[in-house]
Amino acid sequence: MIRLINDEWMKKIRETWKNDPYYAYLIENCVLEKAKNAASRPGIWHEDDTNDFWRCMYRVTDVALGLVFTPDDQQMRTWLHDAVMEICAMPDDMWIGPFFRQRTNPPQGQLETTTMQMGLFKPLVLCPDLFTDEDRALIIRRIREVGKPYTREWLDARDREGSLYNNNWTIALLHGYTIAGILLEDDEILEYVVNCFNALVAKTMNSDFYGEATGYWGFAASSFSEVTLLLRHFRPNMEERLAPLENYARMLPWYAAHYVGEYYIEASPEKMERWINISDSDAMGNSHPTLEALIATSKDQMGELAPLAAALYRRAHTPERLMLKNAKAMTFRGTPTVWSVLLYPYFADPADAPTYPDVQRFNNGETFLKRENGLHFLVNAGSVEPIKAIAHRHADEGVIFAAYKTTVLLDDPGRCCYRLPLYPEGKQDTAHSLPFFTSLKGEPLHQRIHESADANKPILNRDAGHKLGNDWFYATSDMGKLYPAPIEKVERKVLALGDHAALIEDSWQASEPVQAGVRFVGNNRMALMRWQIKENEGRLARENVGVRLISLDGVTPTLGYGTLHDASTVNPAGPTQGRQGTAYEMLFNAHEAAPKGALRTLLIFDDADRLDGWTASWEGDTLSIIDPDGALYAAVTGCKICWHGKEENI
Repeated sequence: MIRLINDEWMKKIRETWKNDPYYAYLIENCVLEKAKNAASRPGIWHEDDTNDFWRCMYRVTDVALGLVFTPDDQQMRTWLHDAVMEICAMPDDMWIGPFFRQRTNPPQGQLETTTMQMGLFKPLVLCPDLFTDEDRALIIRRIREVGKPYTREWLDARDREGSLYNNNWTIALLHGYTIAGILLEDDEILEYVVNCFNALVAKTMNSDFYGEATGYWGFAASSFSEVTLLLRHFRPNMEERLAPLENYARMLPWYAAHYVGEYYIEASPEKMERWINISDSDAMGNSHPTLEALIATSKDQMGELAPLAAALYRRAHTPERLMLKNAKAMTFRGTPTVWSVLLYPYFADPADAPTYPDVQRFNNGETFLKRENGLHFLVNAGSVEPIKAIAHRHADEGVIFAAYKTTVLLDDPGRCCYRLPLYPEGKQDTAHSLPFFTSLKGEPLHQRIHESADANKPILNRDAGHKLGNDWFYATSDMGKLYPAPIEKVERKVLALGDHAALIEDSWQASEPVQAGVRFVGNNRMALMRWQIKENEGRLARENVGVRLISLDGVTPTLGYGTLHDASTVNPAGPTQGRQGTAYEMLFNAHEAAPKGALRTLLIFDDADRLDGWTASWEGDTLSIIDPDGALYAAVTGCKICWHGKEENI
């Protein structure tokens, strides 16, 4: 009989349950509450669910986890046994997933195949006494006859087409294949898992960032963590051969830098965590508890990253959020994972989490200014190393994001349901805060999206020089290779200054005249943004804060409309999918088409009732920014700034 939790581990769990109020709350008011709710109605999927059957499979692991803490609850025991037998009785085609998953001959597994395997495996190892020998034989037979061959066929098909190591589904399918290897006691499967795992880590993980975006780093790294934990607890001799955890855990500070604050959204009765959603990431609920649990319990390997992971876990799983009753998007639902609950007693102390400077820069070019109770600014400036994982990127090289006092003002479209026309539209450069270009024939000259099977491609958005201060940064992106002819050169220079200001210069050069412009995407989610256009500037305000976008070239903007999303959902009309007009766009068009030129925009952030008090004036080639109290905030002359009363080179 295979079992996950031994007596010593269970003793540690019960001691922590007794002595740690947060853990007690998590168990009693989240784990057990959700388990009892799931077991109160028959079946895994219910008519009033907002997700399909596969997204509701979490009920199976919720109840299995609940039985760890209340093993004699007869209603939960009966429900879980029936649910596992329900999975076993399902036709083979259900293991492939919903209608939009590809059907092949021979059948290939999909993400849902791993979900089905988890739905059988976790109850079996958490509650082994619930199942008879006949039940266990049936579970193992379904894994052998369906889970194992379907998963392996998908892996082999990707290997044949040369995409096995640049597809983040590989690690998710490998998770299911690991379950098959453990249950079937098949060393050949586990040998394959180790080799594929190590190759994936080497070929997809960059030095301090993940190329597809924060959300997909969590997706991939959570599956890496699942495989690591499975081997650690069931085949430790195999786990010892896996690539070190540090290879994918080292992205944690980059991931953490994207946190903004907490917000109410239409899909949740409680505030959700708000993240900067560069590329194909959700704006809300971007927590990865299994990964956080693995890092938080690996103090010897991870050093200060262990308490950081523990702190991120605690922040994401507040008492209020733990009680969200139903998943309205696949990204968030409030329930910690099985591993994170069981490993919590071994977490590092979150109070030991490191603090990071106001200005940070990562090797993909993402450069942050995060001022407490002030400006929170990001530019996706040039990379210093080739980006390995590229499957879900958007045309957003050079994009900016800005919040003031945690209220998001300049935003990003984020991740959309992939079957909607809005998805390809939201990936284009024309949906982002970027320069844009049109040929003399009126054809848009779109920025190229990184969508190549070659993970060792050249750097297209190159770091052309940067400097980091304590409360300011300067970053330059060389983006010319991203654009088609006749464009030859595009450069974005960004200077972010303290709590209130950023200066952006977008320059271009082409072999013939092009019409250039620059777009700023404002956050009108829930119709809460106000806009105003004045001569040579646009204004966007939300709640009690706002931003002035001042053209230094005498351009008066026009208003456009876009779409922002909170989180992806498999249901196209889900409540987290944005509606048209959830973004207001300020569009600054150059006065005339030209083969070369530049557009310069000064951004001033402040409380809405103070914005009028700011002024910007030229004297010679020096731009002086004056605050509402009449004091010099900053002066910019060429490659020099006057900042805090002293001159610095940039």
